[in-house]
Amino acid sequence: ASIDISGGSFLMPAADTAVYGSFERAEFDVYYYVDGVLTYTDTHKAGTAVTLRPLEVKHGHTFSYVASVEITDGKFIMPAENVRIDGEFSPNVHSIIFLDAAGGNVIFIDELEYGSQFGISDIECYREGEYTSAWTCVGGLPDGHGDDIQMPDNDVVFVATGSPTLTVGL
Repeated sequence: ASIDISGGSFLMPAADTAVYGSFERAEFDVYYYVDGVLTYTDTHKAGTAVTLRPLEVKHGHTFSYVASVEITDGKFIMPAENVRIDGEFSPNVHSIIFLDAAGGNVIFIDELEYGSQFGISDIECYREGEYTSAWTCVGGLPDGHGDDIQMPDNDVVFVATGSPTLTVGL
């Protein structure tokens, strides 16, 4: 016989009655935001192991994230609620190193973010009142780089052409 269950209750018939039920885990979403933009949404059942999507890759940048759950080794257990992961790219920072003409003494070191623009002629050298902006790149830039340079994803080294006793003034 069929029993009508409404409002979570039913009228007990005059015979034995078996009630069978089943449970399914609820599903919740994992929202991945990259630089403030919703990039991915995945759905997982509560209580299951979740592995993060592969880390984003953007040349010259480091990817980092914060999440609304504790993540260990790129994994977490899906809670019974939605999860938000906020990631962002930060430009890598590298050194630009200026050496004297002998190539051994550091005159000046600066740090620039990947992609920053700089000009070699912007660096002024003084020697006993004489001005020079003559520098030769000895590492970190391709040949024929010109004067206006975009900072690469590595350190750059320049050597002054002229006296080994130059000092730098900006």
